[in-house]
Amino acid sequence: SLLAFWPAVWGPIPGPAAQLLAAALLIVIIAVSGRSAELALKLQIPIMVAVGLSLIALAVGAGRQDAVTLEDLELELPTGAGVVIDDVEGGGRTRALLRRVTVSGAKADANRYGWGVAVQRAEAVFDQVTIDGAVQVGLFAHLAELSVTDCEVSNVVADGDGRFGRGVHAQLLTTGSISGTTVSGCADAGIALNMATDLRLE
Repeated sequence: SLLAFWPAVWGPIPGPAAQLLAAALLIVIIAVSGRSAELALKLQIPIMVAVGLSLIALAVGAGRQDAVTLEDLELELPTGAGVVIDDVEGGGRTRALLRRVTVSGAKADANRYGWGVAVQRAEAVFDQVTIDGAVQVGLFAHLAELSVTDCEVSNVVADGDGRFGRGVHAQLLTTGSISGTTVSGCADAGIALNMATDLRLE
């Protein structure tokens, strides 16, 4: 309901803006209802509906956008990471679908990261994704919601200090599932889960 007050040309509505807009609408509604008892009685039902819609919009995440889709892509020799899916603004949760994407030969950057794919504070669906060759971590997930199906992660090496070399590293409240996926040729753990991560492995 809040999107009716947010022009499409402004782009996706950020989370903080959605909360401020909802608060402003509630203040306007209260101000209008306080103008006169008669007007308030006439507007009682529309006001209740507007308040209800505002609360529902806040509960389900106002400004939620359709998933970004990356399909039939080959990324060779990226530096730092092949794909980064991150809610950098801290607003509406980023969502992505990767289908038949190949990341090969990721190289370490100055910080020694050479991840295949990184998902942070976001939702991501992986379908037939191949990560072949990465530094530290093939698939990294932090505060993420994952659905990984029929994927392959292989040949992940440790960085120059001998750290990691993990196929999949999921941490800090990451949830979701990994199924039908092959992890091989890693210098360290194939799949590492820590810090209250809840992933189903099938």
